[in-house]
Amino acid sequence: MPAGTCRVIHTTDPCYTTSSPAVDPNRRYVYSYGLDGAVHKYRVGDGREMRGQGWPERTTLRPGVEKGSSALAIAVANGTRFLYATTAGFVPNSGTYQGHLTTINLATGHQHVFNTLCSQHRDVHYRGPAGPATCVSIDGGVWGRPGVVYSTATNRIYLAVGNGFFSPYRHSWGDSVLALHPDGTGRPDGDPLDSYTPTNQADLLAQDLDLGSTSPVLLPPVPKSALPHLALQVGKDGEMHLLNLDDLSGQGGPGHLGGEIVPLSRVPQGGLVFGQPAVWVNPADGAVWVFVSSVNGLAGLRLTADATGTPHLQPVWQISAQATSPLVANGVLYVAGDHDLQALDPLSGRRLWHDPTLHNIHWESPVVANGILYISDWQGGQFSRLRAYSLPVVALATRPNYDSNG
Repeated sequence: MPAGTCRVIHTTDPCYTTSSPAVDPNRRYVYSYGLDGAVHKYRVGDGREMRGQGWPERTTLRPGVEKGSSALAIAVANGTRFLYATTAGFVPNSGTYQGHLTTINLATGHQHVFNTLCSQHRDVHYRGPAGPATCVSIDGGVWGRPGVVYSTATNRIYLAVGNGFFSPYRHSWGDSVLALHPDGTGRPDGDPLDSYTPTNQADLLAQDLDLGSTSPVLLPPVPKSALPHLALQVGKDGEMHLLNLDDLSGQGGPGHLGGEIVPLSRVPQGGLVFGQPAVWVNPADGAVWVFVSSVNGLAGLRLTADATGTPHLQPVWQISAQATSPLVANGVLYVAGDHDLQALDPLSGRRLWHDPTLHNIHWESPVVANGILYISDWQGGQFSRLRAYSLPVVALATRPNYDSNG
């Protein structure tokens, strides 16, 4: 849906989005955020828009103030398909936006709204300073690339909130990781089911260092760990927060400060973090790896557990390179930055291949499907393009050094 008359608040710029579509598990429909502030439903076969039974689904009443930022996400929980659309603000942060999550039941079209600020106002899209449900706090956007993640192990969804006011007494959850039911609801009072908020939340807000610059990374079981359900949250400041999905703060419910499993540590390469980390299990030994990008480069870390069963992040390698969200496919690590797309050995960070003819990269990241690597780029704000690469077969244990231009 085009911008039409929609303009970013206080500017003459057309409204825009950094969201991306999602395909229904039934493969019949694709869903996309429109610049009219709604999610639209289209038939895969011919692109025809489907209307009725709630569609298009409203996700904001202020499309010139609030932006669909993250990718749309879909989860199948207890046999029900849910679509998740998150909202943040435009850049630079301006206007009185309040971040929120809209969850849509794809079978019925019924939706729930969880507001990250003044969450006691359930199932309400704020209209602004006037109206039956208002919130004096602003910000609290949800803009990590995946938006919402779903854990089949805990049967909960998790999201990370960016800069915003934090006060459990006022039902506001800035710079926090939140847990909700799969249908997007929390406790009867509107609070989340559980939460994690770092002890330096006020400093993060003051310095514009959103905890929610990424979404929670759900981790596979770590060998010998006493905690079976883990997640990693990396903030814009580069601090890595290892969390227990069963008890995010370690204090039995929402509203507490601190409680990460081990003391915080920074990404080895330093720098601000905007890209979503990738996770990979080495089939050779079952070790769990995480790859974290920042404006300074990319790092590979292995998850281990000590004699007490406490999990830890062990840095193994790092490289200096511009990097957005990395991807591991078929035992190869792919990462893109301005003017360079690279294939790396995930065990060592050694470059296997690269293409330096890539143009500029913002949020774009590699995608692999059916043996084809895809990446979009842009140049001078004038045009964008999609590139596709055929992939050689590269065995994990015996990779040749095929460093060359693509």
